[in-house]
Amino acid sequence: MPVFDPTMTADKAAATMPADILNASGHQSENWNPDLFQTKGYIDARRKGRAAHNLVAPELEMFKERKRIPVHIFNVGPFAHFINTGSTGTFYIPACPEGKEYIEMATPLFELVDEIYPRTRNSEPKRLYEEGRKFAVEILGEGRNQDKRNSKRSVGVFIAAGERPTAKELEAAREELRKTAAKQILFMDTIWDRDRKLAYEVFRPETFGAYARVMGLSGKEKGWLTQGTPSNKVNCRWCQEPVDPNAPICHNCKNVVNRDKYLEMKAEEEELQAAVAPKKAK
Repeated sequence: MPVFDPTMTADKAAATMPADILNASGHQSENWNPDLFQTKGYIDARRKGRAAHNLVAPELEMFKERKRIPVHIFNVGPFAHFINTGSTGTFYIPACPEGKEYIEMATPLFELVDEIYPRTRNSEPKRLYEEGRKFAVEILGEGRNQDKRNSKRSVGVFIAAGERPTAKELEAAREELRKTAAKQILFMDTIWDRDRKLAYEVFRPETFGAYARVMGLSGKEKGWLTQGTPSNKVNCRWCQEPVDPNAPICHNCKNVVNRDKYLEMKAEEEELQAAVAPKKAK
């Protein structure tokens, strides 16, 4: 068995080694012969090999050209949308400002979308392509494994055939938006008729109020719209629930909150009953 020599130094080790290899300090000797020990060349070759594996093949010019042609997505609805598509980024569709016919998606999209998959242990790096218009369908929520009932097309978002939307495309988008708005307004009407307290809890001016504006409705046609303006409400002195100041009684506790309005309506009711009551025979 070899015995460890505690007196062994680097210089002693170098003296025991042939002159044609690396010395103990890691430097080449004066008699270094590159043909005997090609460590550096071997390492360089390995490095070049790894670099080559990390490179992706150059793109064809026809692909580059298609990546410069934009795909246009527009919005006629009152809602903004942030769509996270994972490694391909986040796309932002602004809400259409009041008084404008439409607004375009703020994030650029082109007819060819590419994504580079990095090298793994079992595969080389590669570039994957997807048609820009198919990708636009994914953004709208109508692609693979997506529930088309949640499509953004129902709230006024659409893909235009050209650089600017046509009158037909705009009308079709507004019609889809109106259909959705009508359903949401019917939903609020149903709750309002059945349970005013629940309607106060469910109502959101940024959603139901926006749908009402799409249909051109106001608080005069829909009582639940007055909830969007806090100054139009007062607290019931009995239960402290917010109520319409013109309401004769509280929708929550059924106590009188507007005495004058209550007496006025009671008088009208009594007058109506007296008018329709059968006259007594003399």
